[in-house]
Amino acid sequence: MESSLTADRFANGVPNYGFEIIIYSTPIHPPANGQVEATNKTFLKTLKKKLGKKMGAWADYVPEVLWAYRMTTRTLTGATPFALTFGSEAVIPVEVRSPSFRVSHYNP
Repeated sequence: MESSLTADRFANGVPNYGFEIIIYSTPIHPPANGQVEATNKTFLKTLKKKLGKKMGAWADYVPEVLWAYRMTTRTLTGATPFALTFGSEAVIPVEVRSPSFRVSHYNP
């Protein structure tokens, strides 16, 4: 069984657009799949706690749960996913209106 990325009609159609296929790729990456599974499990557990009995309103709580997940310090790294991605801690909405010491003395 061929995947959609290695199918003959895909490979034959690519040169028509000026591209050349150098290697075939696969969307499967076993080490990353485990990390994704762990993240999804944590996210769903947090979302269920936040929802309580309001299961139909899950879409309204996704931004809040994502924010909480991204701002929570991980034991292994000692940093938040946000800090690892952007190089500094996030400014919470309260700090925007009344700046904290950390915000007022930030030196990039």
